Amino acid sequence: FKIWDVFSNDLIGVNWDVGNSIPALATPDDFLERVYPYIGNIHLKDYKIYKTDLGYKLVRCPLGKGAVNFDYIFSFLNKKQLNIPMTIELGAMSARYSDIYVDAFWEALPEISEKRRKAFINYINENYTFDKNDKTTWEKGYMPEKILKSEVRDVVQSSNFLKNFPRSSQKMSIS
Repeated sequence: FKIWDVFSNDLIGVNWDVGNSIPALATPDDFLERVYPYIGNIHLKDYKIYKTDLGYKLVRCPLGKGAVNFDYIFSFLNKKQLNIPMTIELGAMSARYSDIYVDAFWEALPEISEKRRKAFINYINENYTFDKNDKTTWEKGYMPEKILKSEVRDVVQSSNFLKNFPRSSQKMSIS
């Protein structure tokens, strides 16, 4: 936000990576509500959340199979009449960990209010899965051909999922 005090949001914007809101300690819905005037591009991404002893881990999945509320995102964009370019982007090949149940984690982030901290932890607690498939094909050590098939399958599933939304008729790319 400090950048926008100096430069106009006509010059500098956010490439919002939806699933990456979570490791930035924000729910995708909250991030969208706070930053939408500055968003110039959206990477549609989803993650499954798995609880760990110290916090959680995020594991990639096709759009609509994880914790991201795409109904809310598309409704919000439509209500605000925002026509922002979007790209399907699958999540990281390796799980991403965050130790949110460790006090030192939050002590290193004094700018995060107690209210935001509690809301984020509630989001994690309400959205984790018991699904046993908590490793990607990459983490399982599969051969490249099998990883490629999995990537294509996830992109096709994601594309099919997006057909349920009015925005799906707009131009969307895949990365």
